[in-house]
Amino acid sequence: MARKPRIEFPHAFYHVIVRGNQRRKVFWQKEDYEDYLSRLKLYRDKFDFAIYAYCLMPNHVHLLIETGDVPLSKIMQSLQFSYTQSFNRRNKKIGHLFQGRYKAIICDKDAYLLELIRYIHLNPARSRLVNKPQEYHWSSHREYIGEPVIIDATAIGLFGRSKTSAINAYTKFVQDGLKEGHREDYYRLKDQRVLGEDDFAEELIKKAEGWQGSYWNIEMSEIIEKTCEAFGADPLLLRSVRRGRKEALAKGVATILAKKLCGITLRKAGEFFNRTEQAMSNLLRRVEMKTVVDNAFAKKLATLEKKLIKDKRPLLVREIKQTRTARFSNTLIL
Repeated sequence: MARKPRIEFPHAFYHVIVRGNQRRKVFWQKEDYEDYLSRLKLYRDKFDFAIYAYCLMPNHVHLLIETGDVPLSKIMQSLQFSYTQSFNRRNKKIGHLFQGRYKAIICDKDAYLLELIRYIHLNPARSRLVNKPQEYHWSSHREYIGEPVIIDATAIGLFGRSKTSAINAYTKFVQDGLKEGHREDYYRLKDQRVLGEDDFAEELIKKAEGWQGSYWNIEMSEIIEKTCEAFGADPLLLRSVRRGRKEALAKGVATILAKKLCGITLRKAGEFFNRTEQAMSNLLRRVEMKTVVDNAFAKKLATLEKKLIKDKRPLLVREIKQTRTARFSNTLIL
């Protein structure tokens, strides 16, 4: 079954699982764990999101995150890219460290927050890395029984009014979970992406479509024209084998904007640009990474996007779903 796109909207609550490429280790030494946690705290402050739990396992990471206005994809892109660069420099490695696609389960916070905190903190003990959760150095369990550093400081308050009573209640809650073993019924997903009851899942999917599913009535020829104008590229070379660096960059930017603003798939973009879907995916990743490390470029891209949607009419997904292939093939003619 094909994987469905992630659901993203402001103030959503996620259980994120990031695995090493080919399930290899992503933490080799103490400095790696410390580096990842320092970057997690850095981007938490920069992007203003809440962390309720984390656990850094040798070859994967669990995060329990509630986003603010910055989407999860931006948060994870920045965190993974910057850590990968640092890890590769420190350990004299090259190439991808993480799997290309992380798992993001959007959850019913009211029903599952406490269970997910416990589940994440019990990972090291259930994997037999340690006997007790408190013996593991690289999870937020120690913050719950000590002083919050990275996690949201209000999280421990869910277990009791005073600090002492909260720590005691939390400790018992985790120990009870270790005794009862894994509860599979806590983690059955709806629609491959949602942890919650049927009503919650249906309402959430509708909400997500209303927020992130709106595309704009923009002609693709206008996207290419304005992109090439902004980056000094020749639009006639975008589909040609003969192209310069400016044209390659403009093609990536135009594809990002076409995908985000008009719902164009990478496969269709690849057909137009005479490239494979994988080639377009690689190009998109390079351009997205450039937005992370190059603030001037990120601002230029944001300005271009605002310019394109100015005075344009938004379209709902259901209005454009049946016609977007035709819009792409008919309007990307220069």
